[in-house]
Amino acid sequence: MSHLIILPILMTLAPSDPNTGFALYRTVPPGTALVHTGQVFPENTGDIREQVADVCERIKRLAGGPDRIVRLHVVVGPEVPIEGLLQASKNAFPDEPGRPALTLVRGNLEKRGALIAMDAVAMNDSSTPGLSRVLPAGGRIDIAGQAEKADGTLSGATKATLESLERTLKFLSSDRSKIVVLKGFFKPSSDATVVRKAVAEFFAPEPAPPLVLVEWTMSLPIEIELVAATGPETPVGLRYLTPPGMTASPVYSRTAVTQGKFDTIYSSGLVATGGTREPHQAGAIFETLKDILKSTGTDMNHLTKATYYVTSDVANKGLDTLRPTLYDPKRPPTASKSGAIGLAHDGGQGLLIDMIAVTPPKP
Repeated sequence: MSHLIILPILMTLAPSDPNTGFALYRTVPPGTALVHTGQVFPENTGDIREQVADVCERIKRLAGGPDRIVRLHVVVGPEVPIEGLLQASKNAFPDEPGRPALTLVRGNLEKRGALIAMDAVAMNDSSTPGLSRVLPAGGRIDIAGQAEKADGTLSGATKATLESLERTLKFLSSDRSKIVVLKGFFKPSSDATVVRKAVAEFFAPEPAPPLVLVEWTMSLPIEIELVAATGPETPVGLRYLTPPGMTASPVYSRTAVTQGKFDTIYSSGLVATGGTREPHQAGAIFETLKDILKSTGTDMNHLTKATYYVTSDVANKGLDTLRPTLYDPKRPPTASKSGAIGLAHDGGQGLLIDMIAVTPPKP
């Protein structure tokens, strides 16, 4: 019942993202379970308005209602006009103050005729078997994208990467049963069934966790990140831990383990204002992020997960130059950087960042 009291207040706090009309960020209060969905594709292959309406309705059902959704992550087909997509999305979420944060990235989609695929995080403690899982309140594990080449095949790389992730979970006193969602960046998009089959076989005879797939342009076949629940002996606090055999980086952590009472902040997919020169786009995005963190009572030392979608070498270089000046080298967020085939914005943007942060955890 306490969530029902907090929710209306929560959903009116964040301003809208001027690029999309959806929330610039969303804040989840302590003690809130979060359901994570897998990727939802349209059942019927109509135009973009029909597909968005279809997918959004099913996402709302998985979430327990539109007012519970914290963030939507949408993969958009390469040729879909952004204006039609955004208008259809606003129609699906007509209450502007209650809209979730929104991340948009372009990619070829595995389902024939599909123009979009969507996944969500929502404030709900119930899940739908095979379609979503719940992250219990009070703890979270974010593991940065891992990539094992193995035999060089997509199937072999997927299996080896899952084995590596399982070793990392064991190091963190967690296990595969606590995985809430997997997110893979891979190529080619036409081989998505290869990834899904390898994931299903790895977890068999138990059901596999929800899986989100995004096409990328990097050299390796696949990189996989995950969110998982913490184990029973996890100490209170936010810790950035490097598993055995892996090297620490000053600009991203291998893992972030959060335990206790804390707010969780989900940003939208942040881009620079249209027309911003590519070398300066990262700086503009981080200025927006700093404002978000200040307004939500946290800071750059409490970032748990960054996703960087890049389409421009120049914007990427600007990001790489800036990160060492922004992050405490002992406390950078976990991260995945994905070369995307495109961003769903029309202002010359070559970089999108979405971030998860927490307030300092308390017992």
